[in-house]
Amino acid sequence: MVLFEAALIGLIGGVMGLVFGVVLSRLFPGAMTSVSGYCLTLVLPLQNILAALLIAFLTSQPSAFLPTLRASCRRILEPIQYE
Repeated sequence: MVLFEAALIGLIGGVMGLVFGVVLSRLFPGAMTSVSGYCLTLVLPLQNILAALLIAFLTSQPSAFLPTLRASCRRILEPIQYE
């Protein structure tokens, strides 16, 4: 369950990063065209989008695995005993 939540958070972060990146990549070429006169076009292949989402997913899993492993070795009442 923890690994699923980490995967979901990783994918949400990946999608948010892609949206932010696409917005910025639309703004900067327009500003550069007006300043320098070069005409830049945005090329965003689908395989790069899928690779970015895969990297976000694969990064989230190892970062959640160690805390999950540590939590599985403890008794259930031990962490909440002092609250």
